[in-house]
Amino acid sequence: MPGVFLSYRRSDAGGWAGRLKDHLVLRFGPDRVWQDVDDLALGADYLPQILDNITSADAVLIVIGPHWLDEGPAGGKARLRNLKDVLRLEIRHALKKPSGVIPALVGGAQMPKSGDLPRSLAPLVNRNGIALVDADWSRSMQLLFERLQDLARAARTTEAVAIPALPDILDKLDDLQTRYFERLATNDSPAAAAIAREALQLLDDQMPNYAHDQTLQLFRGFFLKNLAMALRDSGDTPGFEANLELAAHIFETIRREAELHLANVYTGAAAIPMLRGQGPPALDLINRALTLAPSHPYALHDRKEIRRFFGL
Repeated sequence: MPGVFLSYRRSDAGGWAGRLKDHLVLRFGPDRVWQDVDDLALGADYLPQILDNITSADAVLIVIGPHWLDEGPAGGKARLRNLKDVLRLEIRHALKKPSGVIPALVGGAQMPKSGDLPRSLAPLVNRNGIALVDADWSRSMQLLFERLQDLARAARTTEAVAIPALPDILDKLDDLQTRYFERLATNDSPAAAAIAREALQLLDDQMPNYAHDQTLQLFRGFFLKNLAMALRDSGDTPGFEANLELAAHIFETIRREAELHLANVYTGAAAIPMLRGQGPPALDLINRALTLAPSHPYALHDRKEIRRFFGL
C-alpha cells in the first residue's frame, strides 16, 4: 500500500506535484507514492481507489499552489463548494486521519483562511503546513522528509515493526549486490533479477525510516539498473527499458538535489571572503554556484552585489 498520497489541483500545482513525486519515489519507491494522474486503475471507479489509498497512507500531502482558490466559475472556491469535487472529497476524507495531513504550499502560495473553505474543510488550516520554496528546494525537501520520516517511524511503531539499524541495512544491501553479480556472472538472469527485486523491496521498506541517507538513495538507482540488466539478459526488453528509465530518473533526481545543495553551500561560503573584503574569491564561489544552478536567485543577487561593491 502507498506510503504517501499526493492531493492537488492539476491546473494549479501539477508541475510542483510532479517534481515532488520524483523526490517521494526516490525515498518511498514507486509503489508507495500515490498520485491519481498515474495510478488510477483503468476501467474502475476511481473514487473508492482514491479514498482507500488516502486511508492507508502514512501521510497525505495537500499541495496548494498560487491559484488553488482562484475566483470565477471554474475557480478554486467555487469548485471546493461543489459536493462532488474530487479535491474536496480527498481533503475531507484525509482530515479524518488524526495526523499525517500536511498542507504543502508551493509557488509562494499562502495558507487559506478557514472562511475561504467549506465548513467540512476548515480544519485543514489547523494542520501544520510547510512551504516548499523553489529557490531553496533542497532545504525544503530536507524539512519535508524529516516530518515524513517521523510519520513513517511512528506508523512502524504502531504496527510493532522493528526498524533495523542503518549499518545493518547497508550490510544487507552489500551482500545482495555481491550475490547479484555472482548470479549474473553464471548467466542465471532470473536469479539475478530476483535478488535485485529483493533489494528494491528492502529499500521500499526501510528508506522512509532513513529518508536523508544518500547511500540508500544510490542503492535504489543501482538496483534498478541491476534489475534492468538481468531482464535484458532474460530477453525481457519492455522490463529492461522500463527499469532503466526509472533508474535514470532516480539518478537525475539525486543529481539535482546534490547540485542545488552544493550551490547553496557555495553561495553561503562566498559571504566569508566577501566580509573579509576579498571580492575575486567571493565572486569565484558565486560563479561556481551559478554553474550548478544558473537561476539560483540568492546567488544571482549576491553576484550583483559583489560586482557592485568591489567594482568587478
